[in-house]
Amino acid sequence: MAAKIKRCTGKCKTVFYGRNIDHGYKYSLHSAELENTPTIKDSAGVIFDPELNFGQHCKETINKAWGLLRETLYIYRRKLLFHFIRLYS
Repeated sequence: MAAKIKRCTGKCKTVFYGRNIDHGYKYSLHSAELENTPTIKDSAGVIFDPELNFGQHCKETINKAWGLLRETLYIYRRKLLFHFIRLYS
């Protein structure tokens, strides 16, 4: 009895690495054409581009860290203001 594995072709994408690559080539899986994308994010969250530079990955990680820092400072300031008002009212 053959195992029946359901494949989700909607999540599959192709990306090309190397020199002199024909970007016009189309891959398919079970007669469904796979989307060609310039960058791809793996399961660990690392972003790969065709030149194998990690600039975009670094920018995204830094922006996420700044967002968390802003949110933490906002919460801290509100908490500090609340204690200050409570203390002096």
